[in-house]
Amino acid sequence: MVPVAILTGGAGMQSVNGGRRPAGESVATDRMVPNPPHGLLHAPSPERDVRPRVRFRRIAESAESAESGIETRSPTRRPVMRFTEELFDAASDLWSAQLEHPFVRGLGDGTLAEERFRRWVLQDYGYLREFARVFAWAVAKADRLESMSWYASVLDLTLNTEMALHRSYAARFGLTSEALEREPMWPTTRAYTDFLVRTAADGDMMDLLAALLPCSWGYLHIGKELARLPPPEDPRYADWISMYSSDEFAEATAWLRSELDRLATHAGPEKRERLKEIFLLSTRYEWQFWEMCWKGEAWGM
Repeated sequence: MVPVAILTGGAGMQSVNGGRRPAGESVATDRMVPNPPHGLLHAPSPERDVRPRVRFRRIAESAESAESGIETRSPTRRPVMRFTEELFDAASDLWSAQLEHPFVRGLGDGTLAEERFRRWVLQDYGYLREFARVFAWAVAKADRLESMSWYASVLDLTLNTEMALHRSYAARFGLTSEALEREPMWPTTRAYTDFLVRTAADGDMMDLLAALLPCSWGYLHIGKELARLPPPEDPRYADWISMYSSDEFAEATAWLRSELDRLATHAGPEKRERLKEIFLLSTRYEWQFWEMCWKGEAWGM
């Protein structure tokens, strides 16, 4: 696959043509022609047979290079902040809280108890099923053919490849396909996925993307930060970090960001505030998902 984004690492914020953007962010154009799902996945290696499932992978094949993710009105004026950068700034405390969460810290240094990570594997499988429904709505609501095609590729990949990858990854923790299928959604998983699907069904495409981005962008942010540390000894945790800090994952996340930036160009103040509310709520659910997997959760009756 031909790279289509300028991929960066490092901590904190980085400068782009005088602007500021989060570490690990990719700058990409809003035109990325999707690859067909066939042949997108690496064959498993003997040592690490299956990587954890990833919500976006090698879907984009080529695109026009973007000089910058920030538009400027004139050489004498300050760069205009992208709308998704405003969202990042609004949720910065929540993103920092995720990085400081004991589940994430334990994943990064390898001290996370396996039982806690098994909770993530089980609950994430249920999340993934509902996640596919969000992309089904995205296909229906996309405003242009190339976007529709990209979302359709993600939907196909999720249902016909990534679900199987997740089952294979779960087997490395002693979890069978039957265990994954019969595991009930815990309250946080149910609430989060219901919110995502309802927003996708009732809202417009900007609402859908604002709800979806904290998942992909948040995992990229965490993956990039954990990748700066020495890798954990447990290869299962190291594989997780490698996947979510990968260039392919960064490219796909950048594409989703560019889509929301494009659509929000003509959104008024009231609409932008609504999108910010949606983004913040999804980000809170992301933190709550880590908390659920750390402590465990159950229905009251």
